[in-house]
Amino acid sequence: MVIGDWRKQVPASRFGGADRPGRIGGAREPTASWWGGRRVTRRGVEITLGVLWLVDGALQFQPSMFTRGFFVDMLGMANMGLPGPVSTVEYDLTSMLAAHPALWNALFAALQVALGAGLLWRRTARAALGLSILWALSVWIVGEGVGGLFMGGTNLLTGAPGAALLYALIAVTIWPRRASGGALGAPVSTGGGVPGAPVSTHGGVPGASASGGVGARAGRSVADEGVLGGALARWMWLLVWLGTAALELEPASHTPAAQLTTTGEGEPGAVAAVNHAIGGLFTGWDLPFVVVFAFLQVAVGVGVLAPRTRRPALAAGVALALATGLAGQDLGGLLTGHATDPGTGPVLALFAVTLWPRTAVGGALEAGPAAVPGGALAR
Repeated sequence: MVIGDWRKQVPASRFGGADRPGRIGGAREPTASWWGGRRVTRRGVEITLGVLWLVDGALQFQPSMFTRGFFVDMLGMANMGLPGPVSTVEYDLTSMLAAHPALWNALFAALQVALGAGLLWRRTARAALGLSILWALSVWIVGEGVGGLFMGGTNLLTGAPGAALLYALIAVTIWPRRASGGALGAPVSTGGGVPGAPVSTHGGVPGASASGGVGARAGRSVADEGVLGGALARWMWLLVWLGTAALELEPASHTPAAQLTTTGEGEPGAVAAVNHAIGGLFTGWDLPFVVVFAFLQVAVGVGVLAPRTRRPALAAGVALALATGLAGQDLGGLLTGHATDPGTGPVLALFAVTLWPRTAVGGALEAGPAAVPGGALAR
């Protein structure tokens, strides 16, 4: 992702003693429910982010990345539409990198592999997470030309707002907060003397109503345990989706059929044929497609603000992200030999995972298993 295309079941636990494995400050690491009885943990999201960085690093080792043409072409595209001063800096950087492409690309690829490996190992995860934020923002500005937002025709189908920006947003969202006891990442205690007890306004249960009922859709998420808190993380999700919806207003974005068709350029014949077939389905329906597409993006963004619509909105966001990532971006063009990341689809889906609320059951919040070293979704 250096120079880039913008284009498990575990019973519910009770908070208990600190002597039990997988606990922080006497309570299990906060988790969120997922489909099929799975659980989502902060550590799982961190591991998944690490895997994505490893994939990006591996892609950066492709032979085509070590050539002068790679830097000239990719950075030249990233420079399109940028404001004057930024464009000048981008041009100078292109000249510097193109002078020694093999050396610079090897360094960039190695850095991304190191970030991924660092996130997988607990002892280095925090440092790697911090460095990944800085690197992702650098890539987004320089390598992706601010996600291509200044270039006409950029929208969700073509990879807006940029995979690198989403990497940074997820990393910031899961950055652990320091609890009152000084332990980094420890759950916040709100009453009853129970470390990690969920924040509550009625009866100690998130989502409980004044009458004592429990709203299963108002549980806390992985993002709620981060330094930003769930509310701010959900507003970031809203801004991302409102931003991509606003891009649909550009006249250059009113050609979804052509955008879907041209995605197949450079792909193997079978994949290109599928792209052409999908594009053909929307030929002559460009305006209705844009209107419906923009409406769905607004609904996905706004829906997370209300507890009762949060899960449907996040589920719709995952579906929309994966659909556009597959049909509109071919997962960043993984089969072309020039891909630098798997596109925005998987990353937007991971962002949704961090916001997914866990379920309140029997008047108390589920506290799932501790970190599972197998990814964000763990049995």
